[in-house]
Amino acid sequence: MGEGRGHTVRAMTLGEFLIEAGHEVRFFTKGQSEALIRNRFGGDSVQLTATPRFGTLAGRVYNSLTAIRGAGFWLTLPFRVRKTIREMGNWRPDVVISDFEPTMPRVAKRLKIPCISFDSQHFTLACDLSNALPRLLRFRLSLLAGLAYIFNPRPDLIVVSKPFSLPTKRSNMHLVGPMLRRSIETAEWNPAGTHILCYSRVHLRRAMPAIFQYGESIGEVRLYGHHPKVAPDHVLKRPISDDTFVEDMLSADMVICTAGSQIIGELAVLGIPTLLIPEPGQVEQEVNTRLAVKSYGNFTMVSSKKISCESIRHSFEGVSTELNQELLGAAEKVSKLILVYLESINQ
Repeated sequence: MGEGRGHTVRAMTLGEFLIEAGHEVRFFTKGQSEALIRNRFGGDSVQLTATPRFGTLAGRVYNSLTAIRGAGFWLTLPFRVRKTIREMGNWRPDVVISDFEPTMPRVAKRLKIPCISFDSQHFTLACDLSNALPRLLRFRLSLLAGLAYIFNPRPDLIVVSKPFSLPTKRSNMHLVGPMLRRSIETAEWNPAGTHILCYSRVHLRRAMPAIFQYGESIGEVRLYGHHPKVAPDHVLKRPISDDTFVEDMLSADMVICTAGSQIIGELAVLGIPTLLIPEPGQVEQEVNTRLAVKSYGNFTMVSSKKISCESIRHSFEGVSTELNQELLGAAEKVSKLILVYLESINQ
């Protein structure tokens, strides 16, 4: 799924482990994931395959627009499945690992091979949320749960990467922590006193002026993700780069970002003071924000509607820098789960 870079990091980290175990891995994606994967694994490692996109208007995700776009994608899905298999040529996988998208599970079914679900969104189906979230928020998550089921209705194995402790419902459902990049697994946060790191998406463009104003009191704002056309001189617009992003994060005084599962896990492990701004209309990010603030002391939050320089400054008061190293090792756990499963189907 190419909607966010957290999906990409998760897939790349797992891919590295599987390649080291002797497997040939091909990534099926399109969009901002493509460049990162090609840079890491080479051009032949990627096959372009479109994934559904959120429907947005004026910087907000709307379920109705998402449904309309999704319906159009769904009508063309049989064609996309046939096209994907045709473009594989003679290459045939032993198993498909699907990240919250509908094409590859149907490719697996057509090729009569197993399909593993590996994402964060299946927590809506795999985890018991009755004690973790209020009823209204669980109800709002039902749409995401429905999409997870429609996209991949009967996976042979479900692995959920989520940086929170939640009980699972069945034996073939596994909740693991965040898929940390290896450069973060052994890293330490060492603030340089020079900058804040901001990872933004287009949906937060209205929050940018307040973030830039606050960042000027620190020094620089090193901005990744969505870049506005005009920005003050102290804002450095950073291009997509896995290595530079990690370097800037490890040396940042603090981080301001959207509330994706992957980046929350990385920041929780490192204990970096972080302001989460959930994307408007993104219920999963609302849930992530709620659980992160509840679970870890280094997180705080502000709604994109209420953000100001003063609210940012107030939010960071009292935030801790406690490390959460119990989240380490998830990538190795996931690779072992999948390798054991592969051995079982090949016996």
